[in-house]
Amino acid sequence: MKSHATRKPVPETTWRFPERLVSRGTRLLTQQCWYWGCDVRRPEGNLLLAHGFARMWPPAGVEGSTLYVLEPAPGAQLILWSFGVFFGRAGAGGLFLDRFRFEPLLTDQTTLPPAIWRNEQLPALSRAADPDRARLSALLGDLLRRVVAYEHVADADR
Repeated sequence: MKSHATRKPVPETTWRFPERLVSRGTRLLTQQCWYWGCDVRRPEGNLLLAHGFARMWPPAGVEGSTLYVLEPAPGAQLILWSFGVFFGRAGAGGLFLDRFRFEPLLTDQTTLPPAIWRNEQLPALSRAADPDRARLSALLGDLLRRVVAYEHVADADR
């Protein structure tokens, strides 16, 4: 008769937010995307454009999301789509947040080409491994500070 020893679970190589945080983050990011949509449709003019974002539409015959891109600092890029947000910074790479699942994904790319209209066109993205947690934290913190700063400034124009 063979003995079956209990195996220790193999630790995941990636790190994840607790599901409670993913759920709350998803609700907040979806709400933030809705607010940006309101800023775009503002009767007095597009507030994202007024605050330095450049708008790019998909070319004729190509389906996808209009994007808004901003260079908030030298070597940094912020892109907004209806399906999510990208933030990249020189020396740190980039972070993508899907609007419908607040699960930060990383890439080594600091900037993205302005021809991404659907999330399937994004570069290779991965969950943060334990050694990437500091980079993830820095990028996510920087992105969230920039969103808050935009809201403070834009609020005065609403």
